[in-house]
Amino acid sequence: MRAHVAVVLSVLLVAGCSGGDGSAEESPSATASTTAAESTATSEPAPSSEETTATEEPAATEPPAPVRLDLTDDVMLGPDELEPVGESRGSTDQAETWFLSSACSVPAAPEAVAVQTVSQGLYESTDPVGLQTVAVFPDAETASAVADRVRAAMDACVETPPGDSGSYSVEDVAVGAQGRGLANNYAELGDQGAGSYAAVTRRGNAVTIVAMLSGEESVGSARDAVTSGLTTAFDKLCSYDSAGC
Repeated sequence: MRAHVAVVLSVLLVAGCSGGDGSAEESPSATASTTAAESTATSEPAPSSEETTATEEPAATEPPAPVRLDLTDDVMLGPDELEPVGESRGSTDQAETWFLSSACSVPAAPEAVAVQTVSQGLYESTDPVGLQTVAVFPDAETASAVADRVRAAMDACVETPPGDSGSYSVEDVAVGAQGRGLANNYAELGDQGAGSYAAVTRRGNAVTIVAMLSGEESVGSARDAVTSGLTTAFDKLCSYDSAGC
């Protein structure tokens, strides 16, 4: 009986020594796995795809082209481009009035940084006189306002014709921006009646007026000469256009 009890006690003692508090000793492999997991958990998070992508620089924009402010002879209608061809030619940069007919006019624009007027023909004769005025402004907005001012002067001559100067009519002209024409019939109405014609247009920051005044020209022929000259004048003003020539 004592021997059996001793065996049982021996078994219990062996079990107690081997079990301790019930926890098993960690193996080297388990410790390594735990350390690697902790290292991964505490390391910095990987950058996102958005962070690793280089930020694109905004596309460079071209600076606006400088506005041309000077006025040279090459932008004016030449002696063979302004009617009547072959007549005496004059030029001035001091014109205080821009003529739309012999009696209808508009004051020169004080905003202009450069102005030139050329003429062909003699006012003392009964022959027609060709005129062109070019005015250059600080910017296209100012030039547009002045072109509207010229158009308004045309409308005023239609509504209230200057004394003893006949009758007037206006029409749009399909040349450049803000193209407008003014016909002045001295007496007889219609294109066959004697009279004059003037037209205005704008290109960029430049405004030009081309006119055929006085003389015994018919309104129709004066219109043809002015429209042709205005088209050429518009082409010659391309250096004042932001799009260039």
